[in-house]
Amino acid sequence: MKILFVVEYFPHDDITGGVEARAYYLSKYLAENHEVKVICSRQEKQPRESEVNGCKVYRVGRKHPYSHKGNFLSRLGFVDAAIDKGEELEFDIVDGQSFLAYLPAHAIGEMMGVEKVATYHETWVGEWIQNKGLLTGLGGEFWERMALGREWDRIISVSEFTKDRLVEHGVGRGSIEVVPNGVELSEFYEVEVEGFDRPTVCTVSRLTEKKRVGFAMRAFEKVTDEVPQVQMKVVGDGPERERLEDLSEELDADIELLGYLPDRDDVIRVMKGSRIYVSASVLEGFGMSVIETAASGTPYVVSDIGPHVEVTRGEKGGFVFEKDRERDLSGKILRLLTDEDMYGEKKNECFELARYYDWREINEKLESVYSKALEKN
Repeated sequence: MKILFVVEYFPHDDITGGVEARAYYLSKYLAENHEVKVICSRQEKQPRESEVNGCKVYRVGRKHPYSHKGNFLSRLGFVDAAIDKGEELEFDIVDGQSFLAYLPAHAIGEMMGVEKVATYHETWVGEWIQNKGLLTGLGGEFWERMALGREWDRIISVSEFTKDRLVEHGVGRGSIEVVPNGVELSEFYEVEVEGFDRPTVCTVSRLTEKKRVGFAMRAFEKVTDEVPQVQMKVVGDGPERERLEDLSEELDADIELLGYLPDRDDVIRVMKGSRIYVSASVLEGFGMSVIETAASGTPYVVSDIGPHVEVTRGEKGGFVFEKDRERDLSGKILRLLTDEDMYGEKKNECFELARYYDWREINEKLESVYSKALEKN
């Protein structure tokens, strides 16, 4: 097959997010047996054309920094430039891999007469203003409704949860295939770590209101009443950073906010070195952090939102807690800190869960979806 990915951001050096990780690893494994091209935007010091893991990468439009808000003109410029570049290339199927890429991917597919696919990580129809504020929300709502109104040959959802949401907004259930996100197991296995000198609870998250890191911190404080030597590490940055710094000073617990760690290996070291991973998030499209902590061999306690419940496959490797009950979160953290038999069982399950989401396995599912789409027409 000759496959074209259209994605707003594609890694040149570091992988910056879940959408980018999916495009990077799936293009890598697809390129072992197929011809893969990628159209993406261009950041500072990135070449306009390069080869990455056997894929030809075209970085188009004006340079702009990695961001999912602001930079409106340069981001919209990417849309026009992506369409222009797509007209020059030869391929059998085009897959819009990210939110801003849906409409240019569809336009390219229409002009070139090839199969058109959109990969959905989540859908916020009717919720954009609530999640992103008035200005960004209005633009996002308009763009997503435009994208969903297009006729696609196939829509790929990363979860059954997102599939159900798409159906609620008028997408035919039969046109949606679920191909989950994955994890690069070697990335985690190769990082060596000695671990912390005290039992540690960690979270890795963008520091936004919906991620509810403050909720997790308050629940953690209750744990220290029973296990006073335990500490908490928070990896990530965002608009809630200052408020969370203040909260960490107010709480009677050892909580350290590490900020953004640019070296991916350092993030993995925190996860692998911790005894427990927590997430109190109420806004996820998939729950990438769960499979990453599973690949680290670190049991988790995460909120019982749909994507978390689905990705844990029946609480393999950890627990889900009732999302509005701090006591439920602290109680399950405490259980993993004090019940060694249960902890060992959950730790073994982590590796089983991570293997299910190996990118090589996910790649085979994606190949099957593409093949069926091409055979159909």
